[in-house]
Amino acid sequence: MSSSKLNYDQEKARQFSFPYVSGSPLKLLVALLEYVPGLSSYIFNHMAISTLRNRSFKEDMTMMPLPLPKEMFGIENSVIIDGLEIFDQKDHENNPAPANQRFLCARDYTEAYSTKRITPLQVCEKLIDKINQSCSKACDPPLYGMYQYHEDDIIAQAEASTSRYNQDQTLGPLDGVPVAIKDEIDVIGYETRVGTSFLNQGNPASKDAFLVKKLREQGAIIIGKTNLHEICFDITTNNPNAYSSRNPYNTDHYCGGSSGGSGCVVASGLCPIAIGSDAGGSIRQLLKWSLADI
Repeated sequence: MSSSKLNYDQEKARQFSFPYVSGSPLKLLVALLEYVPGLSSYIFNHMAISTLRNRSFKEDMTMMPLPLPKEMFGIENSVIIDGLEIFDQKDHENNPAPANQRFLCARDYTEAYSTKRITPLQVCEKLIDKINQSCSKACDPPLYGMYQYHEDDIIAQAEASTSRYNQDQTLGPLDGVPVAIKDEIDVIGYETRVGTSFLNQGNPASKDAFLVKKLREQGAIIIGKTNLHEICFDITTNNPNAYSSRNPYNTDHYCGGSSGGSGCVVASGLCPIAIGSDAGGSIRQLLKWSLADI
């Protein structure tokens, strides 16, 4: 693509104004997008969203976490749900920060399980308590990263994982690792509401989405669905149907979005892995918004 064409498309994207849609008009729009052939593609192209795919980003990807103290951002107070203090201080080959000075990664969990220092069931019993706190006044203010979670289901998965470790029959490198899923992805037994108050109410998914199926095959414990911007139509995760996910590093700020709940639960230390989705920055926004004054 020529630079003149790219500049034109970028200018077109900057000039476009997204309408505010809510209530009955939003329900009608969703129905039209679902049942009118070609309409979603037309709107996608008309809004010039496709121009994002032609952008050139010079920055190198950050492949490892960068645990920076909140003071570096001029933040004095934060709310971090880091109650899973279950590991001894230990240096790791690929992460020199001691385990008690950083958030737990997936390998921390599986190493602790394999050496019988703790079980997936013990972790999940503690984790459920922390999830409850993060969505209540026990966490001041509440973070609201999780949108739906079923305690009985979490415990059942944890018991199965614990049994596998006891029998040395683990399924893979994620066995017993807590993973949260953005609430636009199907998980058996959960309503895929996509952040709304009307979609799939009373109609839980009968099967897992492919990526959830593959996670389960590796033994991951699916701890529930994370909050998101309603139908992923904006970038704040300010959701009147499920509260707003707060930035754990500055609770007066949003997390960004639309995958804000997934960013919140990882950034607060609730779980090491959360699944989001990204069509126009819905994952990439989260890193930037950690510093944004919104």
